[in-house]
Amino acid sequence: MTPAMTNTVALWILGCLIALLLADTVFFHWHLPTLFGREFLNLIDWLAFWR
Repeated sequence: MTPAMTNTVALWILGCLIALLLADTVFFHWHLPTLFGREFLNLIDWLAFWR
């Protein structure tokens, strides 16, 4: 049985994420990097609560 997360799968995920961010920048203007940053900060605040 092969492991679920291989280097090939990781590279495909990375490529899809880069393509999404590039498409956002060029076509859609959803400001995804800002949204991801805010949500990451919210996650850090939520995790700090449980410390």
